[in-house]
Amino acid sequence: MAVDMFLEIKECPGESTKKGHEGQIDITSFSFGAVQSGSFARGGAGGGAGKAEFQDISVVKEVDKSSPKLFQACAAGTHFGKATIYVRKAGDKPLEYYKVELSDLIVSSVQNSGSAGGDAVMESITFNTAKINFTYVEQDAKGGAGKTVTAGYDVRAGEKV
Repeated sequence: MAVDMFLEIKECPGESTKKGHEGQIDITSFSFGAVQSGSFARGGAGGGAGKAEFQDISVVKEVDKSSPKLFQACAAGTHFGKATIYVRKAGDKPLEYYKVELSDLIVSSVQNSGSAGGDAVMESITFNTAKINFTYVEQDAKGGAGKTVTAGYDVRAGEKV
């Protein structure tokens, strides 16, 4: 399944020309996660959960006009109020089915890479965030939007939102 992915940070516009995401940053991939150190593996009568450890969120993209601003934000420790990752199924009627909203974040890493004969200079941008919210939209039998599932976590407060 082909998808389009975008990153929106108001203070760092990108070069996307795709309908509905004009001026956002085209991204080729993203990754993030959390680790829960439960105690079932240690044996005993009951298992417990520890405190989840949240990994930084990374996106990979081609170098574009947002690149200098993202580099400067990393160097200066600039805080952004919000960033959003959008994923939609590509095609004539694209369905935006996955959204990740980050609140109170900083750029924690910028890594650029390129090679002679390569297609484009690429970069990996990593963010550290205080709050994360996910939205997933099911696709119904007709290809339209179905039920929506959401979840979120406030890392700083240590509680779900």
